[in-house]
Amino acid sequence: MSPNKADFPRDHVPSHDALQDWVESQIEREQQSPRPTFPQLLQRFLMVYSGARSLDADSAKLPKHTLVQNVHKLNCFFRIWSTSSFWCRDPANKITKLPLSVQARLRKIAREALKYLEFELLKSLDDCLSQHAQPQSQDKIALWASRPQRGNQ
Repeated sequence: MSPNKADFPRDHVPSHDALQDWVESQIEREQQSPRPTFPQLLQRFLMVYSGARSLDADSAKLPKHTLVQNVHKLNCFFRIWSTSSFWCRDPANKITKLPLSVQARLRKIAREALKYLEFELLKSLDDCLSQHAQPQSQDKIALWASRPQRGNQ
């Protein structure tokens, strides 16, 4: 098969959960650096707060949990969509660039997730703004961390 026509097998297209796990493993690797940056630490906070990689049901009880969870997911899929190129190990264990068609497919999956998550986030933010009151003190950290940060990637 031509590298320009390469694609995932029909029954092995990566799911949104699998792609999110992939990005989260990258976030965890970034935390291994001796001096993680503020955007890296913020992304880690969002990941932990959202309950990603956690079997702890208590995380769902945190203030604005769904909002933070959706922001974290949006950040994960934005990373995939905005990545300039993807690399992998070939069967000979050499680092090689993924075929462009596979990269395009990954970006398409990420773009579809982004559209859905943008809608959900705007709906959550509308709910917050329509309350016509100052945010509760327990909500402030989640709301602050969910705001777009300049240079977040």
